[in-house]
Amino acid sequence: MARILAVDDEPAIRSLLERTLAKDGHDVRCAACAEEALAARPERYDLVLLDVMMPGMDGFELCGRIRTLTDAPIVFLTAKAAEEDAVFGLGMGGDDYVRKPFGAAELRAKVAAHLRRERREPALFWHRGPLSASGPRDGEIERDLENAGQEAEGRGREGGRAHQRHVKLWPQIAPRACGGPPIP
Repeated sequence: MARILAVDDEPAIRSLLERTLAKDGHDVRCAACAEEALAARPERYDLVLLDVMMPGMDGFELCGRIRTLTDAPIVFLTAKAAEEDAVFGLGMGGDDYVRKPFGAAELRAKVAAHLRRERREPALFWHRGPLSASGPRDGEIERDLENAGQEAEGRGREGGRAHQRHVKLWPQIAPRACGGPPIP
């Protein structure tokens, strides 16, 4: 499913993270320190789990470095329970702050939620040109408002070929606009 970089100086925590997230089919790469994490090229991962208290460069500083390389979600996993630590970590570019000890089910749910948000596309909208959040999808959906208006002119709102084409495509468009997969 997703590639996850887990950075923690405790071998038992790294092992737990790897086993827990593998249950959901994730490919988890572990690093014991900031240097290993940076050498693993964090920009190649879909999500980063990051301990705060590590020898050498701490997790807050590492988060700032990683944030310059990627906008993937960064979730802190830490024993630092003070509110000001959480606020500082989120201000450094973290997306979530999970306090140790944490439950495996909660961690899996939070990882799934962050990954789901990353895959979510902006709502589709009408504009001159292709209808999509990021360009045409296999050339299947095109909408040129000017041409559609000319086609429908004199035939009412439902008279043009563009309208008929989009009515036919609506079963594929609607689920994407609502965040789901296209209907086959």
